[in-house]
Amino acid sequence: MSNHDKIPIDVSIVQRLIAEQFPEWANLEIKPVELIGGLLMKY
Repeated sequence: MSNHDKIPIDVSIVQRLIAEQFPEWANLEIKPVELIGGLLMKY
């Protein structure tokens, strides 16, 4: 997958997904971590 094909994911998207799928965790802090390679974004 090239850089042009990547889907941008930011904190607001992660917060929404967590709230929808794991409502008991919705109030936890979400912050990005440094990307060190690989195919997955880690939060």
